[in-house]
Amino acid sequence: MDDREYHEFYDQIQISSNIFDVNLHMGVGYALLNKIMPSYQMLIATISALVVWSYCFVIYKYVPRRYSWLAILLILGAPSLTVFFSISGLRNAIAAALAILSTPLIVNRKWWWVIAIAALAMSFHQSAFVVFVANYFVGTNLPMKKKNMIVWLSLFGFFSLGSLSKIADGFLPIVDLFMNNYVSQVEGFVDVADDRGFIGILAGISLGGGILLYLMTMGKGKYLPSKLMEELSSEKYKFALLFAASFTMGVLGGRMVYYWIYFFAVAVTCMVVYWKNPFFKIFYLLIVLYYYRVTYVSWVNNPDFPFYTYESLLGSF
Repeated sequence: MDDREYHEFYDQIQISSNIFDVNLHMGVGYALLNKIMPSYQMLIATISALVVWSYCFVIYKYVPRRYSWLAILLILGAPSLTVFFSISGLRNAIAAALAILSTPLIVNRKWWWVIAIAALAMSFHQSAFVVFVANYFVGTNLPMKKKNMIVWLSLFGFFSLGSLSKIADGFLPIVDLFMNNYVSQVEGFVDVADDRGFIGILAGISLGGGILLYLMTMGKGKYLPSKLMEELSSEKYKFALLFAASFTMGVLGGRMVYYWIYFFAVAVTCMVVYWKNPFFKIFYLLIVLYYYRVTYVSWVNNPDFPFYTYESLLGSF
């Protein structure tokens, strides 16, 4: 479990007079955060508060109040991608929280602020670079039209073919030029991508296809024009599509799911609320629940499953 390595890193930072005397493979931002924290337990509490804040933000902003419980269940229903990952992947959790909280700045094209927050997030985890670039290009307030949906379908097909033919692996040396040791982190997901294979690609296409179908059929429901435009323009569906697409990206999508799972959860909640066709609504929800079940079973049956025993990190401050 990564927590042991994080704890050792905290101890090293505390006894060092200069943080630059320590191997900063964890990132300068994370090293500085460790340095100013009076205890490891306080560090965990601070990161947890930031993560919970991001949960509350994305639910408050996008989900009707009376259905907040469903969004919470959908977030907690994928523990390996949300709650438990935030416990073992502290740096990634911080970067993901910063990416979520920066969403209004991205949508409103406050690019100086976006660059600043992206640089901060990258000081914790370098995977944030890919996410912020993708979010900035995708996260516009323009409505999703048919031509946009065709582009999305084309991307799904391209990444699916690339994943199956190992084309994605060929991009690793190129990524290495921009991200230094990020590739060594990504390589840990090669086996996961290989095991996922067709199942992962089918999951990505099914989850993403359902979102696109919902957006295409919205105009046939009884929507006020302003409500229809608001839904078609919402960035939550675009980021949810990125979550689905990450399953078709093979190795390169290994880290991306942790950033966009929250938008997927709120998007599914809104689809359940607003989709007028009961057949499509129920069928898609069943697909999502089946995906959650497969993810959970695969997670707990992993020989390296780290949570067989539990020890509180907040024993004392």
